[in-house]
Amino acid sequence: MIEDKLQELLADSPAQAVLPAAEAAFAIVALYLGVDMLSHLQGDHARAESLLALGERYAPFIGAMLSSQAAGSS
Repeated sequence: MIEDKLQELLADSPAQAVLPAAEAAFAIVALYLGVDMLSHLQGDHARAESLLALGERYAPFIGAMLSSQAAGSS
């Protein structure tokens, strides 16, 4: 499911050549599972929440870069 979404997001983007969807999807799932496990083992979700907040903060910039690259390659 994640790989399919990444393929959709990266379609027609120069990033597709350097960011294989299968490997990126695996990395995303591994990161999520690792962060989830650590936050449960430590009993503290603050660091996980901080990481998610960082992703939320940078998501608009990454989305804009991907869409502008896709528009430029058309």
